[in-house]
Amino acid sequence: MWRQHLACLLTLQLLLSLPLAGQTGESDRANALYEKGLENYRAGNYFEALVTVRRAVELAPEGARYHHLLGMVYFSLQQDSDARPALFKAIELDPEQPTYYYDLALVYMRDNELDQAEVYLTKTLEFRPDFALGWLLLGRVYHNQSKTESALELFEKARMLDPALRALHFHIGYAYKAMGQNDKAIEEMEKEVELHPDYLPARVELGEIHLKHRNPELAAAHLTKALELEQRDPQIHYLYGKALFELKDNEGALASLQEASRIDPYMSEPHYLMAQVYMKMGNRELAQQELKIFKKVKRPK
Repeated sequence: MWRQHLACLLTLQLLLSLPLAGQTGESDRANALYEKGLENYRAGNYFEALVTVRRAVELAPEGARYHHLLGMVYFSLQQDSDARPALFKAIELDPEQPTYYYDLALVYMRDNELDQAEVYLTKTLEFRPDFALGWLLLGRVYHNQSKTESALELFEKARMLDPALRALHFHIGYAYKAMGQNDKAIEEMEKEVELHPDYLPARVELGEIHLKHRNPELAAAHLTKALELEQRDPQIHYLYGKALFELKDNEGALASLQEASRIDPYMSEPHYLMAQVYMKMGNRELAQQELKIFKKVKRPK
């Protein structure tokens, strides 16, 4: 969940740092098509953007920013194999644009090619050492490479540049959690939701951490907020049901667990917990039914 949320945040950087018009290899007609494509891109009309930006590239193949926008349209359409060559071409035509390296890093990170993501984020930061979001993302790459202490050093660089950066305290907390320092993890996650109350991954993580530490009231509070932000995630409903069960709210727990199962019929955990709820409610027959379902449910391969 956190990765998808962060990716949405990161791609917005494109709109803040696009190269200016009038570069080598451009024409008035190509520029007009580019502007139309950019308008559609910003509006989320990616297929319409694709048509116009492709035409701009055809008319002016030496326009670096046309290839860049084409790459980001492909990225938004989940077509990373097409995004890469477009972004490489943008870099070839204009190797002094940090945005191009950064957006190529996003492609590699989404594809979990972390070594390549590291290369292009490092290149971005050579141009823009003041780019807090770049340090945050490079730290996340390090964390995923099991270099957690080094990741924390990079997160600290991001903090020095922008202490209120969205997702920063979440990722610091996530790193501390991986190191087993749960008190620090909770402290950082709490800072994240204080700064950004609508940051869903932090709410969910706090719910999980508090559940593990037998604090169901705190867990339920964060998971209630999470459900206000996202009703379609079965994991949140499951965790909320677990918190309510520990708070002895069997009816509420059952409703939340049933909703988790409805959203994702192949999720087995809610059935196991529903069996426990039914046992607490004195309904042994329904508890046995849920245990049978738990044993049978398997996610398709």
